Amino acid sequence: MVIAISVVMFCYWFRYTCSLILSTHASEEYAGSVAASNRLEFPLAAMELATAKGETLERIHGSLDRDYRLIGSLLRRGGNGSLHEISPEDLILRADFHGLRLWFMVCRYFSETASRRALEEMSQIVRHFANTFGERVADPSRA
Repeated sequence: MVIAISVVMFCYWFRYTCSLILSTHASEEYAGSVAASNRLEFPLAAMELATAKGETLERIHGSLDRDYRLIGSLLRRGGNGSLHEISPEDLILRADFHGLRLWFMVCRYFSETASRRALEEMSQIVRHFANTFGERVADPSRA
């Protein structure tokens, strides 16, 4: 019983922490310019999610996965070409992204609504990482 309660509390803490991280807003928004300069598709994917169905959700999933890998590569190299240290918040959001990717793969067969919600949060995570990268490029002392 103690283990079950601990697992439930950990899951609650994890989801709440992810929500808090994603709800914080930077003083300047860099995600749009980072998306445009690196041909990332997450802004378009976020707009399409409201009406997306079936195969469109699969395409959005693929584009978000590609954007995530690309922005992850950019973050690892940092804005100035040096390797960047990963923050605890980044680790939490990376784990959340991978969990949501699995959740999408399970839900796509039986719940379009749950699939859409997973993709929406994945899009927010990619936006967060794009904004983080933009901040580091704009202010190299943060890297």
